[in-house]
Amino acid sequence: MTMCSKRTATFTIAIVVLCSLAALGASGELHTAVEEYWHLIAQGDLNGALEYVASQSRNAFIRKAKPQVRSWRIDEILPVEEGRSEVSVAVEAVLPGQGLGEWTIRESWIVEEGRWKVLVGDASTRWRSVWEGAEVKTHPGILDVLPTRLRIHFISSSQASTLLIRNGLDEEVSVVDVKLDGSRFKVDSKPSVIAAGKADAVVVLYTGQEFAKNQESKIGIVLGTTAGTRNFSVPVTYNYISRGTRALLGLTKKEAEKLTREAALSLRPALQIERDSGSTGTLELPSTKKPTEKKPQSRFMQ
Repeated sequence: MTMCSKRTATFTIAIVVLCSLAALGASGELHTAVEEYWHLIAQGDLNGALEYVASQSRNAFIRKAKPQVRSWRIDEILPVEEGRSEVSVAVEAVLPGQGLGEWTIRESWIVEEGRWKVLVGDASTRWRSVWEGAEVKTHPGILDVLPTRLRIHFISSSQASTLLIRNGLDEEVSVVDVKLDGSRFKVDSKPSVIAAGKADAVVVLYTGQEFAKNQESKIGIVLGTTAGTRNFSVPVTYNYISRGTRALLGLTKKEAEKLTREAALSLRPALQIERDSGSTGTLELPSTKKPTEKKPQSRFMQ
């Protein structure tokens, strides 16, 4: 083999290795995005979930009624090809008129602006006669906390958010401490211990001022194992209003800064969409409804 051919072969191998590493990184980021999206859906945090929806699918996401998700599990993530992948998620949900059921949802995920986003209109479902697995899937030997970044949305009457602790270890784990800024947050509830192979949640409330939007802080979770303590630090954005939410509500950045929570909860999206009949109507963002309003009868996402 000549020196030129050796260099060519080495270069080709390097390209293959780099592409393989890039694919592995992309699939890992996708797995995290899918987990955080469904964690928010199960929480009922539709504003948060909207951040993981592709821009071309946001109208569809808002218009579709959502089921009451009881549990979910990622069944399969296909290899990433050209910034796209297919994901299968098993979901246990309550459907009006049908009760509790099990479904498999197949979703298309794409890379948009450097982040993984779901194409809601591409999702398909089929009935599962047998539900397999626990309420939240843990990974053997892994102790982790989701989401990796917490957002407490300004347009929320509860101002509560959840950190899910998944114990994939073969031993019980204790929740030693939750470290946070006491002038802005308080712990609403937390488990004392989490059994092996199980998951439980710490619920945090934001109790601070309204007028500083998109502010940053951190919440620390200290977990105890037989080997010692494990520390997790989760960045948190509170009084969070995304650019997408501002656009839906027709607010400028300055108007959003001055917005009170009471006023925000009464707002309705300003964008207009075309109905099937050809008439137009205002988009309705589910999580901005007043608590006293009656919720429409929902059907499962298609």
